[in-house]
Amino acid sequence: RRGQRQRILQVIGLAYPITDRGVMHGSYGHFFQIPPFEYLYTDPEFEVYDQDLQTRMGNANLEPQKTVIYEIGLQQQLSEDISLDITGFFKNIRNLLGVELHETYIGSRYARYVNRDYGNVRGITITLEGRYSQYLYSSIDYTYQIAEGTSSDPDAAFYDATANRETEKYFVPLDWDQTHTINTTINFSIPQKGGVSLIGRYGSGFPYTPSFEGIRVASENSAR
Repeated sequence: RRGQRQRILQVIGLAYPITDRGVMHGSYGHFFQIPPFEYLYTDPEFEVYDQDLQTRMGNANLEPQKTVIYEIGLQQQLSEDISLDITGFFKNIRNLLGVELHETYIGSRYARYVNRDYGNVRGITITLEGRYSQYLYSSIDYTYQIAEGTSSDPDAAFYDATANRETEKYFVPLDWDQTHTINTTINFSIPQKGGVSLIGRYGSGFPYTPSFEGIRVASENSAR
């Protein structure tokens, strides 16, 4: 999201059998993403325009975005051919990018990128898998999730300030908030000869901010 970034992760996972056909599992992980370079090196000469709020300035001291993920679930063998997995998850996202406003000694204002925004994601994934023979395998998974945060756009506070509009102080749906997602796979293969796979995906709409002739007419990401 927001461009390509290097990822660093630390994960701990545990699994504990509760019956001969069921396993409880959980994981806890820290994930770090370096901000896109465009936000580190915007306006590298640190030049501020005389006009009020015409300048956005990068920040080479930006910290990586940090996501802490918690997962817990149950995997159960329903029959010799079919298994079910139910997993709940929560993601705590910090150090999302935003801007803070500064004023020069001559009264001109400019915006500088900082780590200021926060978000969280919570949801559940249900997966059903079946292997009906050595040739045929199928799976279907459904995910319900809610992704909210203080802002999705690093420039949101800048645009609000230029429009003399107060920035929202409540959680809004994040740009990547997709409430419903379904994935299906059917695979037919003959060992040492070949095979074919059919893959399908459905997802509900992403949020967007309604506007008319370039002017925002509703709160951020209030429509889909």
